Amino acid sequence: MSLQNFLPLRREVRKHWVYQDNDYFKIWVEMLFTARFSEVPKKELYRGSLYTLNHGEFLFSRITWGERLSVKDHKIKKAIKLLNDDGMIEKIGRVGSSGATIFKIINYKKYNNYTENTPATDVLFTKVEGVSRQPQDSDKTATGQPQDSDAPLKKKENKANTDNNDKTKHINVFDHWNKTAPHKHKNLTDPIAEQLNKLTKAQADEVIIAINHYAKANNDNSHYYSHVWTLDKFIKQKNGYKDWLDDGQRWVEYKEVAKVPVKNDNNRFQNFEGELGKKSNEELVSMMKKKSDKRNEENGRN
Repeated sequence: MSLQNFLPLRREVRKHWVYQDNDYFKIWVEMLFTARFSEVPKKELYRGSLYTLNHGEFLFSRITWGERLSVKDHKIKKAIKLLNDDGMIEKIGRVGSSGATIFKIINYKKYNNYTENTPATDVLFTKVEGVSRQPQDSDKTATGQPQDSDAPLKKKENKANTDNNDKTKHINVFDHWNKTAPHKHKNLTDPIAEQLNKLTKAQADEVIIAINHYAKANNDNSHYYSHVWTLDKFIKQKNGYKDWLDDGQRWVEYKEVAKVPVKNDNNRFQNFEGELGKKSNEELVSMMKKKSDKRNEENGRN
């Protein structure tokens, strides 16, 4: 059966991550239709530069594809990265100074050898998110994806972060955050993974120290600080983890307030040195609350 004029599409496509986003799916299908079907290489001219397309390869330009598919540039850029990271395409090279790039669809040849006797698992779109093992050559589909089965679907929620866990540095920071910080992350999202990967080993150690300080202050009912961070913003923002290091403004401020012992019968704090010790409990709380409100407003603007 010739596949020159059509693509076989199984219902399992709905289980594939690329189907979950309309733009990603549109871009991926466009790649499949655009890729050279013939096994005979063809030389073409693009904006004054010669290039050769082999079987399963296609010419790609973010600008022209964005206009043709009505997809925003940043979305196309993200789709290319995801498809490349997932082993569905690979970059072959640039075409002169035209700004275009040649990509190859992985296992395109196997996919287009489809016949009526081809096993169902060798047809497009049989990967299911959450497969923790590395696929073997014997169980890859025509697009280089693992075979479909019901078992991974049942474990999808528990294994949703497998790929990020494997590729993310300093995963111990993420684990420590979920054990210690007030706000827990159910999933290791792309923004969190991106920030973790930017950290050096020394910075990762600092973040863990900062998490401990932040959690201690946030969990202290006598302290004014109540802002709840997400891990990616805690790492990324200037007033994030660095403010909670040993010499950070937030941590130093908290330690000063934490020096105040339990109040006595006269509604005063005992043995507190400095001007704060001369204030009543109500005045102190009011002052701290004003500071907290101001800080929270700053956090909201960042």
